[in-house]
Amino acid sequence: MPNSSLSLFLGVTATALVLTPTTAVAQTFDFNRVENLPGGPIESDSVLSFFGDIANNEGYLAFRNEDPTAPDAGHIDLRPGTDNARYYIVGPGRSPDPATRGTRSVTLEGLTGLPNFSNYLKENDIPLNSIGFDFLPKSDRDLTKTWNLGEDKQGQDWFGSADSPIEESIYQANPDDVENFLTFGTTKIIDFGYTPFYFVSANDNP
Repeated sequence: MPNSSLSLFLGVTATALVLTPTTAVAQTFDFNRVENLPGGPIESDSVLSFFGDIANNEGYLAFRNEDPTAPDAGHIDLRPGTDNARYYIVGPGRSPDPATRGTRSVTLEGLTGLPNFSNYLKENDIPLNSIGFDFLPKSDRDLTKTWNLGEDKQGQDWFGSADSPIEESIYQANPDDVENFLTFGTTKIIDFGYTPFYFVSANDNP
């Protein structure tokens, strides 16, 4: 089950989140290259900037059914030199491997706007890196209830071609099965409800 680092920008008015693996680091990635997904860094005066580091058991886990005939085996990635797409994604809090299990997907690195939140952190000597974000199935749900590619149909659930280094994917789940939230240390403090994840993968970005 591969583990990857993660960059994430969360605007408080956003209706979706964009995940970009570190092969396409969000701080330097040109989102004008994204042609099919509605998500991206939004114009907002209130933005939380996060980064998840594999070395700290952060980031995300991506996996698929190893049976190539199974509906959740993941589609064949059309880009040269790539493997089958991972059908599922989940935060490291639900990793089946204790060595890669973590308490958050990303750690807060930057804060723009949100003066009340910012002042609260300063007045209580709470460092930014004590705030995290995670996404996973609810504790009583199976791991396969996490965000996934649904019917895994090209042009519906994912977009890509052999001529483009970019693949765009939409990971969704049953809203009753999953949660995504801010944490303080290991304590959940703000539940965001449900959102799909728009995932951008670029295998030509340094």
